[in-house]
Amino acid sequence: AGMDDDDPPNVVTSISRHELTAVAQRDLLHWLNQTLQTDYGQITDVNDGIAHLQILDAIWPGSSVPLHRLNFHPRTRDDRERNLRVVRQTLQRLRVVEDAPLDVEAIAKGGASSFSACNDFLRWCHAVVQRNCPAVSRKYDGHGRRREAQTRQSRSSPSSANRRK
Repeated sequence: AGMDDDDPPNVVTSISRHELTAVAQRDLLHWLNQTLQTDYGQITDVNDGIAHLQILDAIWPGSSVPLHRLNFHPRTRDDRERNLRVVRQTLQRLRVVEDAPLDVEAIAKGGASSFSACNDFLRWCHAVVQRNCPAVSRKYDGHGRRREAQTRQSRSSPSSANRRK
């Protein structure tokens, strides 16, 4: 029996402490914004799960990372936690959840208290990209992938207007 088509490609996700601290905070944020075509202003702004799942989408292209399951306009901590749970489920499906320092509750909390958890997970994402697929920063169409996911959401949920009430 061979590997399923759904099995993720072989990506090294066990990252050393040195690799996690090898990039300055300012450079980490610049890398994230450049890779995803976003404009996050500070590390604690990256607490909604959207950037996290997009980085996984960039690392594991074709692995059916469910961007369409995200709330692209989260307003509450519950919205952020739901998005981050999608990230955790994706990490589990990719079989790398043990290596990823994802603290859903701490990240979703927001504000200064979420800095450490946001920073740790972003550094892990950055190190995984640098080790396995550094060119992804130039090749990934972050804006296009978000737009594609939102289009899929609007086509698949005619009752989305009811959920906003």
